[in-house]
Amino acid sequence: MRFQWTVGILCTLVSLGLTIIIMGQRQVLVLLERNDLPVELDKLNTQLSNLNTFKDSVEKLLNQGNKEMKDLDDSMAKLAPVIEGKKGQIDDCQAEKKIKNDELEDLEKESMQIEENLKSESGAWNLEISNLKEQLVGYREICDYVKKNTLAMKLCGNKTVTVS
Repeated sequence: MRFQWTVGILCTLVSLGLTIIIMGQRQVLVLLERNDLPVELDKLNTQLSNLNTFKDSVEKLLNQGNKEMKDLDDSMAKLAPVIEGKKGQIDDCQAEKKIKNDELEDLEKESMQIEENLKSESGAWNLEISNLKEQLVGYREICDYVKKNTLAMKLCGNKTVTVS
């Protein structure tokens, strides 16, 4: 029986010791939480001040944007008559451009026809020139009737007899 009493007392003492340790740890945690609370409050205060600063800057930007929009609306109201006048000028200019393009097309067609005529005429003239060059180089029958001197012989060339 003594053994049972010893084991019972030992278990009770261990249980009391563990209970005291657990209670001490809880008290330490409560103290740490109390010490951490001001740090968290400081963090929250910093975040709040940052958010307030951000809010102020956003409001300032919004007010500035609204002012700019109002100024632009006023400018648009002043420029509307000018824009309408410019639209009329643009229409006039485009109509004039169309007329000038039509005139240019007519002139280009006429120019193409003139070039074609010149090309066809130049072909005939080139053929005539080549024929005349051949006659100039070759022996001409009139040279048979020219007096025999050196200049005439030089211009007439040599008579070549062709055997047919």
